[in-house]
Amino acid sequence: MSDQSSPMDGETNAEQFLRSLAKPSDLDQVKKKVLDFCQRHVDHGLENSKFVLITSGGTSVPLERNTVRFIDNFSRGTRGASSAEKFLQRGYAVIFLHRTQTLEPFFRHFQQRLVFDTLAECIISEEDDDKLALEPLHNLLDDMSGLLKSYKESKDRLLSIGFVELADYIHYLHQITVVVHQLAPKSILYLAAAVSDFYVPPSNLSTHKINSDGPLKLTLQLVPKFLHPLVKYWAPDAYVVSFKLETDPTQLITKSRKALDCYGHKLVIANELATRTERVLLVDKNQEKEINLRSQNPPIKEIEDAIVDELVMRHNAFLQSNRDVSD
Repeated sequence: MSDQSSPMDGETNAEQFLRSLAKPSDLDQVKKKVLDFCQRHVDHGLENSKFVLITSGGTSVPLERNTVRFIDNFSRGTRGASSAEKFLQRGYAVIFLHRTQTLEPFFRHFQQRLVFDTLAECIISEEDDDKLALEPLHNLLDDMSGLLKSYKESKDRLLSIGFVELADYIHYLHQITVVVHQLAPKSILYLAAAVSDFYVPPSNLSTHKINSDGPLKLTLQLVPKFLHPLVKYWAPDAYVVSFKLETDPTQLITKSRKALDCYGHKLVIANELATRTERVLLVDKNQEKEINLRSQNPPIKEIEDAIVDELVMRHNAFLQSNRDVSD
């Protein structure tokens, strides 16, 4: 995250940038889906604070209007998809804004290769080319029973929305946060997507495929930071959590605190690239707290269990402090 602009400059640049981007064709439909989803759960008695918007996966930056080439990142959306499951298990309604064809809650456990490898292990007879005899899949079903029960119980509290390009992501994020602010203002915004830092301005895009008969020179512009307008204007009452990924561990806390000071949100989850699945730091305005997968008692398989437990506790404290102020 670049912090070169002041918060006010960032807000102005972000709003101008948003207006410069072509709107996705289904933006109105997505807004209506989110509105209906939130309204349905509020009408059925879910506390209007028990919502979480999770962003997940990476954004793509096109190099042509008729896109053949693009700039992308390696994010598979593991943290976002896993965290969505954990929030659902704890009673939240989840809006899952994710990169298309990255990991999704529950479905991530049924990757194609894993399914085929498992079925291949079940073959006990292949005497007939047209027929296969398979062992009963009881062991597999036993292993998956908890996951299947969790999915059945929570699938109606999950709304998934896919994006690919940076422009689509920003427009969706804007509309979703505005709707959430209207119907569930004290929600958690869990911004785990790997958003592009650089882009090619629309006016500089080639209309057709870039010729490959010589070297290519690209001039990329900084993507304005949307955290400030999100916190101050789009969803000012929400519990906003951002992420900070670094390869240099000595920079984690410094950059996390700089982001908190600049944007005024509640929490930064800081992680180092090499250890991101095993260790994170939760940085707020007062302190840092380490969560380490190996030190959990009882043991857990995924660090997101501990992260979400901590966030639910902090969110409840946030809600209580708001009630105390209103009283």
